[in-house]
Amino acid sequence: MSDAAPTAAPAPASASDARPRIVADGPMAGWDAVETASRVGAGEVTAAEVLDAALARVDAVDAHIGGLFHLDGDRAHEVLARRQRSGDTDRPLHGVPTAVKDLDQLAGMPTTFGSRAAGGHLSRRTDAPVRQFVDTGLIALGKSAAPEFGMTPTGEGLGFVPTRNPWDPDHTVGGSSSGAAALVAARALPIAHAVDGGGSIRIPAACAGLVGLKPTYGRLVEDEDMRGLPVKVVSHGVVSRSVRDTAAFMAAAERTFRNPAMPSIAGVDGPGMGAMRRVAMITESLTGPVDPEVTEAVERTGSALEALGHRVEPVALPFPASLTEDFLLYWGALAQGLTASGYARVGRAFRPGLLDPWTQGLAAHFRRNLPRLPLAIRRLRAFRHRYAAFTERYHVVLSPTLGTLPPELGWLSVELPFETHRERVERFVPYTPAWNVSGAPAVSLPMARSRSGLPIGVHLGAAHGDDRTLLELAFALEASAGFNVPLG
Repeated sequence: MSDAAPTAAPAPASASDARPRIVADGPMAGWDAVETASRVGAGEVTAAEVLDAALARVDAVDAHIGGLFHLDGDRAHEVLARRQRSGDTDRPLHGVPTAVKDLDQLAGMPTTFGSRAAGGHLSRRTDAPVRQFVDTGLIALGKSAAPEFGMTPTGEGLGFVPTRNPWDPDHTVGGSSSGAAALVAARALPIAHAVDGGGSIRIPAACAGLVGLKPTYGRLVEDEDMRGLPVKVVSHGVVSRSVRDTAAFMAAAERTFRNPAMPSIAGVDGPGMGAMRRVAMITESLTGPVDPEVTEAVERTGSALEALGHRVEPVALPFPASLTEDFLLYWGALAQGLTASGYARVGRAFRPGLLDPWTQGLAAHFRRNLPRLPLAIRRLRAFRHRYAAFTERYHVVLSPTLGTLPPELGWLSVELPFETHRERVERFVPYTPAWNVSGAPAVSLPMARSRSGLPIGVHLGAAHGDDRTLLELAFALEASAGFNVPLG
């Protein structure tokens, strides 16, 4: 996608044929971000009209999904009016309504980081990755709901309404970009800000039937919280209903910051030139059996890639057995650090005693196993090189995004005993953290729906910096196999 205005073609039909149970209606509800920006740019509709329509859709569906933590339509209109007065309307995604995840700060809006412990302080600054996000032209109408500091893969933190899956509101929509995924899947918004530290873009994308790309670490502006940490795992991005929206956002973000060490994504607007890729297909897990329908979706995607001319080879799981435990210990170290970082962000209003039981359990796990941390960090840092060696043999790694279908709300309750919650998280999310540790790009694509109607995400990973290959394959699969296609 270039810096020029996007084409006016409607969103791909494959991304919108299947409808969740809870879905907003209206003439603009089916527009993706590219179509919205194109229609605004062509003068078919004003950005203010688009914003008002989005506010109406949010009002219609959010009581049923709990996707929005904070709504501020007045502020959104003020930001839009300021841009129009200054003539600053030539940004690629100008006028497209969105939301910013509540784990990140946007000046003028409250931030809780999804936690009772943080209260609701008014942010006086905008985090650097959020600034890059809105510099694409997107208009934030509010903050999307997220679990406490992104520590768990479901939107069920204490003190907040649970975030529900629009496909079936009795089930989780995943996390930690829970509200973002719920709002986009329900067509209240065309695209939303998301952040991924262990799968938090790809997990909710898989649960909600969306596209979720975790870019290569360092491709976008660095998250301030990662500076100085021994293993940098957090990448910012979006969840969307179409591949072209994700590609358009990534290209637009490069106008603000482009890492010269990585190839540009600008110009990726289709399947590419059809070069054959060597694909390693993984269907096993170290943390328990994979749901048979998930495996079926992966194998069907492998067949679709072969039909496109790629070479798909089943392989044994290439990750070391220590990766799961090492990542959990490192995650616990981040939980332990929340007390200090909470005071730094919120001030004396921070109340660490109100952190959710799961977060406190993670911190306690870290303290119990503190002597093991140096070796765990060495292994995690070494994994980047191990993964790079693997991708010298294979261009792409194909696997499930999740080990199970989206579970019912409560199955991942933060009030469960620590070991129970841990076992369930590891069975639910056995794959995605590997790409956070490696820093390499990965995408979850909504390749199937279960026989009960729940979305199934299929995961593609590539070599460090090769986000372009993932987007080209995603375009090809969207066009040839379709998204959210029921299993036979």
